[in-house]
Amino acid sequence: MNHTKEPWYEEYNICDEEGPLDEPEFSGEILASPDDCGITPVVCYGVSDVNARRIVDCVNACAGITSEALQAGYIKHLVEWDKVNHDCIDRIDSKITPFEFKGKKILEDK
Repeated sequence: MNHTKEPWYEEYNICDEEGPLDEPEFSGEILASPDDCGITPVVCYGVSDVNARRIVDCVNACAGITSEALQAGYIKHLVEWDKVNHDCIDRIDSKITPFEFKGKKILEDK
């Protein structure tokens, strides 16, 4: 069985029974792209907004990578490989640069 195709996104309620909301509220659902019939499947519901954002980010970032490669640790391998190369470049340049991608920290604090 194939997984639900990307992109995935979080669902926000933009109005309620009284009309448009000033600030959209996260509905707790993660949705996938519409299928060939135009149906947008709900992937899961009851998820906090921060967990939904992380799930959606991970799924979309891994688009095109097989589930088998992900389960085998491919992403962790890439991060470790990138860190080793980053550290080597720092030693050559003799300046310390943060381990970042496009100005965003890569590894979480321990």
